[in-house]
Amino acid sequence: LSPTDPGLTEPERALRLAIRLRSGSEDARSLLTTWSGSSDSRERKRVAEAAAYANSGPLLAQLLRDPDPEVRRIALASGPESQAPEVLEATVAALGDDKIRNEAVGALVRWGRPAIPPLRARLAKADPVERRLILRIFSFVRDPGAVASLWEHAGRPETADEAIQGLVRLRAQWPQGVAAPSGF
Repeated sequence: LSPTDPGLTEPERALRLAIRLRSGSEDARSLLTTWSGSSDSRERKRVAEAAAYANSGPLLAQLLRDPDPEVRRIALASGPESQAPEVLEATVAALGDDKIRNEAVGALVRWGRPAIPPLRARLAKADPVERRLILRIFSFVRDPGAVASLWEHAGRPETADEAIQGLVRLRAQWPQGVAAPSGF
C-alpha cells in the first residue's frame, strides 16, 4: 500500500497515504513532511487530501497558509471535520484571503458554534467586506452570540441591511432563538 507506487491516481495516492498516516506509520509522516514543503503544488495537494482523510489538524492548519489557493481550498474543505483549534484559527484568517474567501465562509458555517467566538473577536477589527461575510455566517448558525452580534449590527447604519437580512434568515430557521432585545 505504498503511496509512491507508480500508476496510482491522485485520490488513490492520497487515500493510501492517509491510511498509513492513521496507522501511525513514520514513513507516511516523513513523506507528508517532505511533500508539504515541496515546490510542486501537486504534491502539496496530495498532502492536503491525505491530511483531510487522516483528519490531521496541524497539517491542515499549515496547508491553509500554502501559497497555492487550490491547496488552501482542499484544506478548507476538510477543516471543520478536524475540530482542531489551529484549523479554526486559520479558517477565520482565510476570510482575509480574496482567493479562498467564499470557501472560508462555507467552512465557517460548517464549523458552526465553535466558530462564533473567534468570529465575534474578528468582527471588531474587520474591514467592510469581512464584516458583511461574518454577519452572513452568523445568519446560518444557531447561537446566542451570533444573534447578539446580528442585533448589535442591525442598529448600525453601515451594517444594518446585512444584519437584518441575517436575522430574518436565522429567524426562519430558529424562531425561538431570535427574539428582539429590550429597547430595540
